[in-house]
Amino acid sequence: MPNVKYCTIFDKFRYAQVQKRYQMKVHTPDHIVYLCLGSKCEKKGAKECYKKVKKLLKGSKTKKVEVIKTECTDRCDYAPVMSFQPENKWLITYKQDEVLEKTLHLVTKKS
Repeated sequence: MPNVKYCTIFDKFRYAQVQKRYQMKVHTPDHIVYLCLGSKCEKKGAKECYKKVKKLLKGSKTKKVEVIKTECTDRCDYAPVMSFQPENKWLITYKQDEVLEKTLHLVTKKS
């Protein structure tokens, strides 16, 4: 409680809300997959791949892997491009099967 001599019930309630907010646990995934959806990558099937990976992760109900779509990663010569972090592995000119296989491996991998 704040060090206030005269504290109303509303002050107590507000303080409890703030305290609760800052004690919340933040979800941090073990792995993050970054998929470039720049114009060149999108033309080569990155958007469909993103949808399939999201569907795969939704079906597995895991929180170990998060997929984030990005704008152009400036590697257009190798389109489509994606990155697996924290492993710092990059897939360039990939096929959807490769992406699904790698993502499934991350989902089933023991931490």
